[in-house]
Amino acid sequence: MSKNAVTGTLLVTFQNGRAYTYTGVPPAIVVGFERAPSAVSSYDANIRGRY
Repeated sequence: MSKNAVTGTLLVTFQNGRAYTYTGVPPAIVVGFERAPSAVSSYDANIRGRY
């Protein structure tokens, strides 16, 4: 995962090697994703289909 706070861009790379870029992700969502016990659960609940 990489992020750009200036542009609000989040790059998520999955175990299969596919990478997806999400724009407009609020900093609080990114921090929650980084700190989540389960990245998959956090991604599904907060990012997938929203950005």
